[in-house]
Amino acid sequence: MRTIRGRILLSQVGLLALVLLILDAFTLATLESAYLRERRVFYLTWANIAANTATTYLPEGDPYLRYLARDFATQAGARLLYLDGSGRVVVDSYGDPALEGKTLPGAEVSEALDGKQTSTVRYFPDLGWVMYTAVPIGPSAVRPPAGAVFISASLAPVYASLRAFAVRLALITAGALLLGAVASFLLARLISRPLASLRRAAGELARGHWGHRVNLRGQDELAQLGRAFDRMAEDLQRLDRTRRRFVADASHELRTPLAALRALAEPLAHGGDLPPETYREVAGEILGQVDRMQRLTEDLLELARLDNRLEEGEHLQRAPRDLVALAREAAEAVEPLAQQKGVSLQVEPEVPTLYAEVDDEAIHRVLSNLLDNGIKYTPAGGAVTVRVSRQGERALLRVIDTGEGIPPDRLPFIFQRFYRADPARARRTGGTGLGLAIADRLVRLHGGEISVDSAPGRGSTFTVALPLRKSFPGS
Repeated sequence: MRTIRGRILLSQVGLLALVLLILDAFTLATLESAYLRERRVFYLTWANIAANTATTYLPEGDPYLRYLARDFATQAGARLLYLDGSGRVVVDSYGDPALEGKTLPGAEVSEALDGKQTSTVRYFPDLGWVMYTAVPIGPSAVRPPAGAVFISASLAPVYASLRAFAVRLALITAGALLLGAVASFLLARLISRPLASLRRAAGELARGHWGHRVNLRGQDELAQLGRAFDRMAEDLQRLDRTRRRFVADASHELRTPLAALRALAEPLAHGGDLPPETYREVAGEILGQVDRMQRLTEDLLELARLDNRLEEGEHLQRAPRDLVALAREAAEAVEPLAQQKGVSLQVEPEVPTLYAEVDDEAIHRVLSNLLDNGIKYTPAGGAVTVRVSRQGERALLRVIDTGEGIPPDRLPFIFQRFYRADPARARRTGGTGLGLAIADRLVRLHGGEISVDSAPGRGSTFTVALPLRKSFPGS
């Protein structure tokens, strides 16, 4: 059988049948042994009674011996022979003249005449199973004995009882096997049903139906496998949504400058003679859009590289660096933008120096992105502050602005690609919507984390937490 249900059913029924057959064979063998042991004791008992009774009659050849032979044979339900010391048949309970007077061969007779009690079972094609029992006649101290008692008994009734019991046992075994087959079928269906659900769910996922779930209940291994499958399906669905959103967002971001380029190029292509000033103005606009597309493309490539490094567990090239000095350098780099915007920019370290193993360029870019965002979203007269502090085994870099703040419902999404808390304003300022996503990846590659605390009307605080020890990916 090719299905798991069929294999489970076949294996369970086969194992049950094998166990039942072994049990039946053991039961029949044990019962046969008990029957034969009981018959052996029975015939030995009657043989000894016959031998003790014949002690006084056998040597003299008393006719009473024939009566005894018939009486004991009737009570034992067997054929009884009296033998003299040479093994010659003195009396046959059947009264067969052809046998009386002849020497009876056989190992049982020889052992009885040696003073031993014997009982054996033999099979004859015409008679079936027969039990031979022989005991010596006379006191055990007398050797050789005066003679022997030989009993021949058919075991046909014993084996008839065994056959009848075997038939009943076979019927019981068949019934047990049938019940076992039904139970095995139910068990196989119980086991295979969740597997079939998993197979169908895998097929649905293969066809792109990401919302399909198994929803297995219970605490066994199959239920745990089903829950793991559902979690995987949720991750794939989330990844598919992210991929679709990324493609849509990237297409949208590229479409805007492309539409602008087309709008700028069409007058040049169909406008005829235009003043040189117009050409220069349009060329400048085209260069601006090209620069925007170039920044967007570079940010996308950088973000893809960072995602790959995170997935593969790579690390950045790190070296001991004073984070206070690094914060001052980043602030100096964006100082012209702050002055142009009329925003106060300050660095307020809470410790004189704070060294950590970091990638200089990566942390510089993180701080530059955060400072650039803070300046852009802070109105003239506001302030952007960088604070450097230590918290246990972590270095904290906080970028605090007095800008507009971010609504609470948008906070969980600001580190996603192309997400803008204020899309219209972000496009006017020239952002690509990838700066915070890149900063998040760079911090995670250091084994750190980045978070934000903000509310409308009270500004935003971005916190970068970096480990001071070597506890980052790839270490």
